[in-house]
Amino acid sequence: THRDILCMSLDNGKYPEANIDREGWLAHRLNANGAAKPMVNIERPGDIHYRIQSIPAGSGDNLVIWFNTTEPVRQRQAADRAHARLLDALNAYPDAIVIYDKDLNLLSWNDGYSRSISDNPTDLVAGMHLSDVLRIAAGNGKYPAAFGREEEWIEEILSDKAMERSSEDVELEGGVHHRLLRSRSSIGDYVVIRLNSTELVVQKQAAEAAEARLIGALNAYPYPFAIYDAEEKLVVWNDAYRVSMTDDPNGLRAGMHISEAAR
Repeated sequence: THRDILCMSLDNGKYPEANIDREGWLAHRLNANGAAKPMVNIERPGDIHYRIQSIPAGSGDNLVIWFNTTEPVRQRQAADRAHARLLDALNAYPDAIVIYDKDLNLLSWNDGYSRSISDNPTDLVAGMHLSDVLRIAAGNGKYPAAFGREEEWIEEILSDKAMERSSEDVELEGGVHHRLLRSRSSIGDYVVIRLNSTELVVQKQAAEAAEARLIGALNAYPYPFAIYDAEEKLVVWNDAYRVSMTDDPNGLRAGMHISEAAR
C-alpha cells in the first residue's frame, strides 16, 4: 500500500523532517483511508520543494507525479519577504496609508488605516471594494460627515470629482483632522496617504476665534478704525470705518491697497 511504501521511506531515512512526528507526517500525506491525498506540498532538506499530485486513472489506478517547485516557491518566499518588509515600513508610519488597485479593490494598508476604518482589524480583507470599506467606516461611526447619510456620503466620495481631487481635509471622530493626499501609480493603483493635521487645524481655529474676538471688539468701537500692513494693504477694519468709506457692505476687502480704498 501507499502507506507501506511511505513507512519504508521513513525507515530508510528518506524524509528526515518526519522524525519529529512520524504519524503526523503520514497523516499529512494520506487520507483517512490510507490513500494518497490528491495534492501535497513538501519541503526536503536544503530548501528543496516538491508538489506531489495523485491522479486517478480510468482503470482505478493512481498515477503519482512529483513536480519540483523549488524555484517558484523560492520566488514566492522572496516576494512574501519583500511584501512583509513593505508592510513593516508602512506600519512604522503612524497615520493611514492605503493602496487600492485600478478598480478600487483593497490591496495593502497599514495599521493606521485599519484604525481609521474599524476598531476590529479583521474587518478589512484584501480584495474588498472601496465602497465596502467606506460602509464599514460609516457603520463604526468613524466619520461624522456620514452620520445619517451613509450611502449619500459614499456616493460623494466615489464621485469622479472627489476621486480626482489630489488633496482633501476630513474630520474624524473625536475632533481628529486628517489631510488626504491622493495619487495614481504608473500601473493605475490608487494610493491614499493621510497626514494628521489636527494640531494645525486646532491652531487655525484658535487664530480664527482670536480674530473674530478682535473684530467684535473693533466693531464695538464707535469710530472708524483700520489697519494697513507695511505694503499699505488693508488687513482689518471695523464697521464704522467701512461706513466712512463706502455704502457698499462688501466694498472693502482684505488685501485692498490704500489707494484703491481711497478711490
